[in-house]
Amino acid sequence: MTLPKELTLNVSIDGLPLHNRSPETFWPILINVHEIPLVSPMTVAIFHGVSKAPSVEEFLRPFVSELNELAESGLTINKMLHEVKVRAVIADASARAFVKGVANFNAKHGCLKRTCIGEYNSSSRTVVFNSVDAPLRTDSLFRQSAYGEHHKHPSPLLD
Repeated sequence: MTLPKELTLNVSIDGLPLHNRSPETFWPILINVHEIPLVSPMTVAIFHGVSKAPSVEEFLRPFVSELNELAESGLTINKMLHEVKVRAVIADASARAFVKGVANFNAKHGCLKRTCIGEYNSSSRTVVFNSVDAPLRTDSLFRQSAYGEHHKHPSPLLD
């Protein structure tokens, strides 16, 4: 099989209970190479503990550092140098909020797409985002942590 010059990675992150009725969880980081769909996802890291990883920095920093090194230097396979890029980070809503360092989807400032502020509905115990025409969030302003309470902590993914 001939590999393309550029390899793009899909990164999957999720927290899972170790077994029923246990506080233990594990958080795997899996990757697959988008250009080689027949190759199964590969485990690159796993955190295990009695709750989610204590900090996104501790959880992601080694992985992000290695990814940045691969993006800078490339990866040699069979004497051919390949560029390596991240194509997508795939995560459910709570894992996405954790790794991005933002408010969870059900928080007043939890909308990932727009700058709207949700209103808590006590009868349904939900947060409702009524402002469908609020300004979209931008990468530039996100990187500047310009969205106030939407940001909870810095994320290594920004490096």
